[in-house]
Amino acid sequence: MSQIYANGKSNQIKGMILMGSVLLRNTRNITNSGSTLFHFDVPTLTLTGELDGLLRISRGAEAYWHSMVNIDQSQANKFPVVALQGVSHSSFMDSTMLPSAVKSGDIKPEVDEKTAHDTISKSILAFVSQLEGDHETAKLGSEQAVFTDDFMKPLLDAMKLEGSYQMKAPCYDSTLVNRDSPVCLQGSSWSEQAQKMMGGELADKNVDITT
Repeated sequence: MSQIYANGKSNQIKGMILMGSVLLRNTRNITNSGSTLFHFDVPTLTLTGELDGLLRISRGAEAYWHSMVNIDQSQANKFPVVALQGVSHSSFMDSTMLPSAVKSGDIKPEVDEKTAHDTISKSILAFVSQLEGDHETAKLGSEQAVFTDDFMKPLLDAMKLEGSYQMKAPCYDSTLVNRDSPVCLQGSSWSEQAQKMMGGELADKNVDITT
């Protein structure tokens, strides 16, 4: 609801912070060059908990890829995504006031409430400071940014192997071999590995399997 309200109001709203939430998929598209372009004009910080049981970290990884890795250079650093270690959905709240959906669907956090709130606060302060031009205070978010990069890497590697439709749509415009295009995905690189695993150890070192 907040992003629907905020979009188009950059002259009134300087920034938006999403906690346990992400920018909707319909706010972005893949350009002809293959980069992600958001149709959203308000700078937005996305905070995702490693152990969030409602907005799973895999959804956060998708947001991270589009906002940080594949982002069009014209929007670089406009939509930062930060992963928070040991934090669940309830960590963004007061533990005495949890909605029933959070109580039943969340994962138990690995950090206490104060630690979680301190980590969340540092990320928010760094984002606001960046918007205000206070680059020295904005450096408070650098440690969390390094953790996010390291944490997200294996998730993104898995998405690439899978050929995740949430990265780019598949190039389903040919019956056999799809075209090589920056706009869409040409097959799944997992097939290359899967065939070798299923085929077993090859006795002849000069023989390989190419899918």
